[in-house]
Amino acid sequence: MNLNKLIKVLTERYGENNKGASFPAPYAVSLFAEPTQKQLKQLKNGDGNPIAEMCHINSSAGLAFNYYKLFEHAKGIEVNFEDKVEKPLRLKNNGGKYANLDVSFYLDGTQYYIESKFLEPYYSKCKHNTCSYYNKDKQGGEVDNYGFSKEEYGFSKEEMELWLKLLANEKEFQYYDFPQLYRHLLAIRRRHKKQGKVILQSVSWKMTDTFKAKYGLKSADENLLDKLEQEQSNACKLFNDFLNEIGWTDCRFEMKYYNDMLDAIKDAPKYQEFCKQYFLD
Repeated sequence: MNLNKLIKVLTERYGENNKGASFPAPYAVSLFAEPTQKQLKQLKNGDGNPIAEMCHINSSAGLAFNYYKLFEHAKGIEVNFEDKVEKPLRLKNNGGKYANLDVSFYLDGTQYYIESKFLEPYYSKCKHNTCSYYNKDKQGGEVDNYGFSKEEYGFSKEEMELWLKLLANEKEFQYYDFPQLYRHLLAIRRRHKKQGKVILQSVSWKMTDTFKAKYGLKSADENLLDKLEQEQSNACKLFNDFLNEIGWTDCRFEMKYYNDMLDAIKDAPKYQEFCKQYFLD
């Protein structure tokens, strides 16, 4: 699907729902809440440039911020943004990037980590992991160059083999970002060491019937949507089967849609405006 066309549908409907509204910059819209000083610092330290991006109508960072600030108000909790959980791999030279989760919060005895997606699954394909995640060096040799299985990091040989077995499934995914979620889960495992109740949620925006009608889907687009839904379901089963197999029964993976999570924020300020902006109706 075409990103510019996806944005065009959003901007045209935004104009219809906000008569007389003008964009101060291309695709720029106002946020529904202000970040606290702590959240502002978190956003500034996030990967990419979420502060600049989140005011764009098509921004995944903006969708996550707007929803979870309303959620924060409704639930009376503190929400964190751009949580750098851990490094999925412990490289010997202490290199490697931290896994960056869009949202995290603690609620009812459970730690939640959220990877949020907006339009990305509809126009971009998933990016597969590098050879480092397969415990090989850049030349493909069978060497333990990345500390993936070292016992001081809490991995037995058996658990390492299960992680590698799970990773091997990434080749089955074309649209849904299974590899990124794998890295997030590995980072969460390193932080929590299989202790405590933890939920990793993949929260996506689902194209509504109104949006589909405005976009004018073709048969190739319909096939993409069907394939994406199949891949999401497959990922959910793979992750939860894996968590049971390694014995971390207090951790689970959930695949959710913003569309189905609106009841949680219905009493928050600007709920109606949020729905109009992101769901068009």
